[in-house]
Amino acid sequence: MTATPPGVISYVAYGWEGADTYGTVSTSIGKAFGHGVKTPTLSRKNNIEKVYSQGYRVAQKLISKKFEGAITVESVLANPWFFRAVLGTTSSSGSGPYTHTFTEADTIPSISIKNDLQLSADCESVLLGGVVNICTISSVVNELVRVRLDTGYANETLSTTTSAKVADSFDLFTFAHGTLEVPNATPLALVQNFEATISTNAEIIAGQGSRLGQAQVGKGIEHNGTISMAMSATADLLEKCLGSATGPSSTSVDEVATLEMTFTNGSTGTSARSIAMLWTGVQLDEESLPQDPTAVIMEDVTWTARTLTVTAVNNTQTSA
Repeated sequence: MTATPPGVISYVAYGWEGADTYGTVSTSIGKAFGHGVKTPTLSRKNNIEKVYSQGYRVAQKLISKKFEGAITVESVLANPWFFRAVLGTTSSSGSGPYTHTFTEADTIPSISIKNDLQLSADCESVLLGGVVNICTISSVVNELVRVRLDTGYANETLSTTTSAKVADSFDLFTFAHGTLEVPNATPLALVQNFEATISTNAEIIAGQGSRLGQAQVGKGIEHNGTISMAMSATADLLEKCLGSATGPSSTSVDEVATLEMTFTNGSTGTSARSIAMLWTGVQLDEESLPQDPTAVIMEDVTWTARTLTVTAVNNTQTSA
């Protein structure tokens, strides 16, 4: 008997759900997450509880409780549209190139995600009520700029009808397109690694009558990250961490006004493509300065911030 070969082709795409129709499939699921898409995790959990009774060593019942779905999507940074799912709102202006501004809102939109598998019998899962819980953006010297979206979802549908593949039409970004400024307009040289983590602390809420999620809420948003750079001056990071040029402040450390990470292709006019992430109310929490006579002196800091605004420039008229 000839065995059926395992599936090797799979793909994902997403679309926006209606503001008042959480968990209802999006009418248009055709947005690409980026280039080089991977889904390192896709899991479903029934939260099974074993019910034991007096007089028996074995469980008498196995009961499924709240359904919980989770998917992680990794990609190379290219289009900026996913920031709406992280921050909440977007607006567009200009006339080629266009400027798209993503800002934090009290609510974040939910998404439907299609996951198609080309098997001996094709399979399409539509993950419903998806909410991004953690967004991680990292730029490392000699690497592509990576995006990771950890997303929970409430429900899903399963069918044997698959959809067309979706490819990103935007150019991707690498470390060579990036500039880090602390504060903005004060660029840092020789930055080796930059990482930002945005946590929406989104929660999917179930209710009496169904084990499926019925609503979602984004709780307190958190911005944290790390910077690693070849040290050249104490004014770059160390003094900002201490709060003074002469040593630790004896009272408190003032916030650094801003921290901005920008990726740009360097072009102008309608060929311009850029994504600028501007954090405000920034504090450097921890600084590390290991020293070895056989290595470059590298300075590492962890940072946290209060708010984030993302500004993207491209030749697409309205944000997707």
